[in-house]
Amino acid sequence: MKLYQAGLSTAFALTFLTACGQEALKSSVKGHPEYINDKYTAQTSKDGILVNPTAVPEYRDSSGVIISLTVLTSSGQHAMAKALLDSGIEKLYVMVPRVYAYKTAAQSPDFQPLKRLGADLSRVVLVPAKDSASTAAETAKGEKYLTVWARDWSPQPAYTAEGQLVLLDFNYYSNRDADDSAGRSLVEFFNQSLPTDAILTSPELVSRISVPVYNEGGNFMNNDNGDCLMTTRVTDANSAAAINEAAADNRRKNIFNDEVMDKTEIVRQYKEKAGCKTVSIFPRIPYEGTGHIDMWAKFLDNDTIIVNELRDEIVNLSWYTDEEKAKAKEIQSFLEARAQDIKNLGFEVVRIPMPAPIFGYEAYYDQKKTQVIAVPDVFRSYTNSITVNGHAVTPRYEAMDADGDIYDAKTGKYLGSTALKNPYPDADFIQAYEKEASVAYENSGYRMKFVTVDNLISIGGAIHCTTMQIAKNPNVL
Repeated sequence: MKLYQAGLSTAFALTFLTACGQEALKSSVKGHPEYINDKYTAQTSKDGILVNPTAVPEYRDSSGVIISLTVLTSSGQHAMAKALLDSGIEKLYVMVPRVYAYKTAAQSPDFQPLKRLGADLSRVVLVPAKDSASTAAETAKGEKYLTVWARDWSPQPAYTAEGQLVLLDFNYYSNRDADDSAGRSLVEFFNQSLPTDAILTSPELVSRISVPVYNEGGNFMNNDNGDCLMTTRVTDANSAAAINEAAADNRRKNIFNDEVMDKTEIVRQYKEKAGCKTVSIFPRIPYEGTGHIDMWAKFLDNDTIIVNELRDEIVNLSWYTDEEKAKAKEIQSFLEARAQDIKNLGFEVVRIPMPAPIFGYEAYYDQKKTQVIAVPDVFRSYTNSITVNGHAVTPRYEAMDADGDIYDAKTGKYLGSTALKNPYPDADFIQAYEKEASVAYENSGYRMKFVTVDNLISIGGAIHCTTMQIAKNPNVL
């Protein structure tokens, strides 16, 4: 599709449940534990935990990976699912609506494209989301819809010294009930074959801790030394302003005990409940909607972190307006500063190229310039991968794949939306950028698998945003 650029830079907001944390809907934050009386929750109060787990780094071996059914049915990411199954995991756990018509993947037509790719569907396990829609009417409500952002709503895997798997269930958007029930759904699923009188702290049982901090999984990374990294998205999410904004939605769920959490309390919670020894909170990257650290950095091993680098050849693209070029320079400076910050913490920093940010802009849809189309923000990154059992399943970006909203240029009347299929402005650099990213991963021992994810990145995330690993016990060789 040819667009006739209007030269007017503007913010673009999707009306769908978008982004790995992006606030397309008003989000709520709760500085309180949730559902601590539920089965298998190893907790008696906000800080009264019965086990002492440590979060397992992503680069450690995994027995499984969690995704959402919608990443297959809405986004068609069967190639990503196949790459995950090929990474040495035992099971691919797919969160599905509780009224899903099928009990197994083999029964469902939704998984036939995955089967045609050669996948063994007996290794695909369906997990019903407890608080997903129970009726068609509820399905239409946003809070009952299961989104694609599995990294953000899945619990963080952790283990105790005794070998018990503990699911660290951080608070998630309170207007996304189905998503926020993932931790409770998974812990019941994993324990379904155990006797009802199984001891809560025994290693054979999987337990859950409700961490009373609002943060998404895409805004957390850690290593074996207990170094935990995130951005100020976490302090924003637990601020008084965010809690006040969320009050109405919390009343719907009979939640009246929200607490504001400052940086000191957030750090304490991560140290106490996730086993962090240090907690580093960096600024958010400018102009990117999620605020998550996985959009620009990633641990490859205990000592090595890859950090995006926005190069002059991107900043000086003639495609950018002057305003957009200034934004690109600001992002470039941000990344330089964060790379230095991380070096100062004692880590080895490996820079990898970041493709050109696409800042939301308006362009004319037709040559007569009677209709305007709003093009979405797109922030591509090779850090938004998942590292599983020595494999790096990494995003590939081929062409802009998004929905644009069309308006009458004179009246401003909304006319509908259209699919955008346009080359990226940095197409000449992408092949070389992929090779550089591959070298960085391969030098740390990973085998590369690229998966095209343009239709995901156009709504705010990629592979890391839509997957969560279930770690093996790191204390067992």
